[in-house]
Amino acid sequence: MPARAVVVEEHIIAIDASADPNMLFIYETLRFNDAGEITAWIPDDASIHGVYVMVEGGYTNIDFRRDGNLIYWSAPQGGSFRLQYSTSGAPAGILRKNVVFEKMLLNPANSMLLMVKTEKGKEVTSSLEFYNAEEQNGDVVWLFIGHEISGSVSASITWGPSYEGLFGYFGVAMVILLALAYPILRGRVSEIKKFERRAGLRKTPETLKTERQALLSILRELEDDYENGKLQSEQYIELKAEYKEKVMELSRRLDEYK
Repeated sequence: MPARAVVVEEHIIAIDASADPNMLFIYETLRFNDAGEITAWIPDDASIHGVYVMVEGGYTNIDFRRDGNLIYWSAPQGGSFRLQYSTSGAPAGILRKNVVFEKMLLNPANSMLLMVKTEKGKEVTSSLEFYNAEEQNGDVVWLFIGHEISGSVSASITWGPSYEGLFGYFGVAMVILLALAYPILRGRVSEIKKFERRAGLRKTPETLKTERQALLSILRELEDDYENGKLQSEQYIELKAEYKEKVMELSRRLDEYK
């Protein structure tokens, strides 16, 4: 264990749960400003695929050692590092299936982004704040963000039967209830809207800044993947334009607070 906690400026955890039904492939990117020995936690059954450091726009292998759940490597000048491993993704449950990934954070993170790639029809929840879910090449990528995170972070992937018969009964019941409640709801719509305006139900500047920082981290990852040949030009241009537009929108919303 290190003598002091080295603060992670940016910590990105990408989980691929779509490649193998019984495995989770984890790609962690950590950026440090401090130098020192880095310690990272991994699950008991994890198989390490490598630890890498960014050098001149690409990643290269570096030496590390493992002691049970802990991985150690040296960061004499800080920098950006990538930890790759796989762990069991075998689901629990009979009707509703569930896979849980939990990561112990030995180093607090100023900014955290969690990305989970799943097949369609699966739902993902996390201890972090939900940001977005979008389809990419037939799968769904779920995004969660956090600011000043310590302790642990988790993600839960759930799926199961549709229960169409039950939904049919529930659907009829809901239609009846809504029909009965409509006169009451109709009279309260304006009150609800007034309450939302009074309560100021919009994101705080701190939340907007955290979201923008997470998107900037994604843009850096896209740049790295493009330079390393992991993204085609068309994919890179499309994704970069999409995320840059989101960054600009967040910046415009932040300007409203000035």
